[in-house]
Amino acid sequence: MATHKIKSERKGSVRLPDFTAKTIEASALSQMTPWLYNSINVDALHNAGYTGEGQVIAVLDTGTIEHPDLVDTVIGYKEFGTPSGQSAMKDRNGHGVWCHGIMAAQNNTHGIKGTTHSSKFLIQKVLSDGGYGSLREVVKAGDDAAANGATIITASLGAMKYSKLVAAAIKRWTDAGIVFICAAGNEGRNGLSYPGRDPRSITIGAIDQTHKIAGFSSVGKEVDVVAPGVELLSCWKDGGYAKLSGTSMATPVVAGIVACIKSIPENKDFQTQKQIERLLSNTADDYGTTGHDHYYGHGLINPERAMNTVLGVNTFTKENALASLSYAVNYVQTT
Repeated sequence: MATHKIKSERKGSVRLPDFTAKTIEASALSQMTPWLYNSINVDALHNAGYTGEGQVIAVLDTGTIEHPDLVDTVIGYKEFGTPSGQSAMKDRNGHGVWCHGIMAAQNNTHGIKGTTHSSKFLIQKVLSDGGYGSLREVVKAGDDAAANGATIITASLGAMKYSKLVAAAIKRWTDAGIVFICAAGNEGRNGLSYPGRDPRSITIGAIDQTHKIAGFSSVGKEVDVVAPGVELLSCWKDGGYAKLSGTSMATPVVAGIVACIKSIPENKDFQTQKQIERLLSNTADDYGTTGHDHYYGHGLINPERAMNTVLGVNTFTKENALASLSYAVNYVQTT
């Protein structure tokens, strides 16, 4: 395993945080189950047959590559304001293909299994290989995704300043029925980045393997829920795999879960932004201060409880309430 520190260039109106990638050669990896699967019981959805069929997710990031674990998952690739000079898909940064992979990686004999491996993807390259871009191009990419059938937009990026242009775009997308999911940011107690602090965003913080809030996860009243986001394994720009940490990682985890939930045939009542936000918040496992707090938001997402709520099954038992805590205790005892 090799460690690479990747710094974003301090340019543009929007950019990625600096991050560290721990890479693994593809040949060294048969299919593994990332710890997030046990942590939030993603297989409850998959085993019931809900893997995102019919959903189209737009990924606003640094692009993607022709990765062996992502074959036939992309239905559209466009570059906005940051042309690489390549007509084929490209991601020299790695952040974009990682986010694509944690959702889309196929259920095969190698690599990992994505959280929504039956969904299709619109890859919107809005950030340069140096990890920066323009909020205006982010809006163009989102509008393009909306025009091309996106049901979910996920954005693991941020700016420090509010943007009236982006706020209007988020309203436009969500009014059209698209679910918009965004990272809280990696600034810890220094506050959320934008559009993470937009009230219309579903804003995601990150927890570690013990279900503690990650030290980097931005804090604020706009945090809606949290998800696993520390040393998660996904696809990498060299055709292999890498472990990354950040709210950037937690965000596509949630986007994948939302795609699975939206794909439930019986789901007529939880499709829009407000409906999905309410579902995730009401079915989350409460951590931190009782009720909503600035660290965990409404708590850790619980895919099984969300699924059963959609299906009209009552799962609010003492046993289920303690299940997430039990996982964290077992993890501590075995590490």
